[in-house]
Amino acid sequence: MKKITTFEAACILCGYGVGGTIMTMPYLATKAGVLPAAIILVLSYLIGMLIAAYTADIALKARSITGHECQVLTQFELFLFNGPLKKILTIIYFVFLALIAVSNLAAYVSESGQLVAALLPVTEKIGSVIFYIFAALVVLAGLKGVAIGERAMVILMFVILAVLAVPSFSHFSGNPLPTGDGDPLSFIRYYGYAILALSAPLAIPQVVDGLDGDREAIKKSMWVGFGMNFLSIIIITFFTLKTATEVTDIAMISWTSALPSWAMLLGVLYILFALITSFWGVSNGLAQIVTETFHCNDKISWLAATLPSFVFALFTSAGFMYLLGIAGGLIGLLNSILVVPLYLGARKRVPETILGRFAATPWIILNMIFCLVYAVGCII
Repeated sequence: MKKITTFEAACILCGYGVGGTIMTMPYLATKAGVLPAAIILVLSYLIGMLIAAYTADIALKARSITGHECQVLTQFELFLFNGPLKKILTIIYFVFLALIAVSNLAAYVSESGQLVAALLPVTEKIGSVIFYIFAALVVLAGLKGVAIGERAMVILMFVILAVLAVPSFSHFSGNPLPTGDGDPLSFIRYYGYAILALSAPLAIPQVVDGLDGDREAIKKSMWVGFGMNFLSIIIITFFTLKTATEVTDIAMISWTSALPSWAMLLGVLYILFALITSFWGVSNGLAQIVTETFHCNDKISWLAATLPSFVFALFTSAGFMYLLGIAGGLIGLLNSILVVPLYLGARKRVPETILGRFAATPWIILNMIFCLVYAVGCII
């Protein structure tokens, strides 16, 4: 029986990638140039779908063996880790996953503090505390609670974009669209962050679980969810580049600073909503992994999934893009190294697939290359 609707599943995928990552895309587009960035974005959408499809197919194969949903760590135990080193490899992989998730979540908590401080008469650290309490409590409600929250926030974010677009047409700066400097590294970096917004590796198992393994609904949710992020990148990049006098790595601030004063408030709310949705997606995925791995109750898993990132964000000074880059690089590196043996092991045990011809070995190797370049793009 399905726990969530197809649209809620799409919103989980959208929310996972929208927080922070999309805000950096206009700035990265100024370095790469608008035309190359547009081409890379279209390719990234298709490649992100392919990466996500492999993730979903492995989750479905694991489900067919166990009869229930399996998070990513259990998938590795089923299809890759074996022999006397199985336990050690599992622990190493869990530590790696935890580093990825904590880096991601810490970026959201860190950035949220100054945004809440801009709305309320509090310090940035108190702002981060407020954000953490609100965001973490929804995760405590489980997958359905997260799905409902994601749906509401995604709708609100698109409403904000529509409202901001109206006055933007009369505030175009007249500046020409950037052509970039032709540096190949800027293309790779743009691609890396685009894939970070358009793949959602920790959210895919949640979608497979919530949709009860319905293959058509899973595929539809991926096209729609990543499509919403693709559209958001286009909208935010276009209006930021057309209105802003200076484009920073938080695009919404650059965009709304050129509009009437009320627009800045909406811009801050948009960023907060985006950070919250991403926090929900990542932390709920990590909480499920902790529950499945250590067989602890939901409250302990929830605390283990959310508290470390909060502490890390409060007591470190790492920058927002730096933290996102760490998370994206680790995810890409992990996928590029392990996706081939993992998928080959899964395909051997369960030949049935949702991938069609993309389940062939050459495509699996190509997917590994895509992930490796993605890791490089996030790190450089």
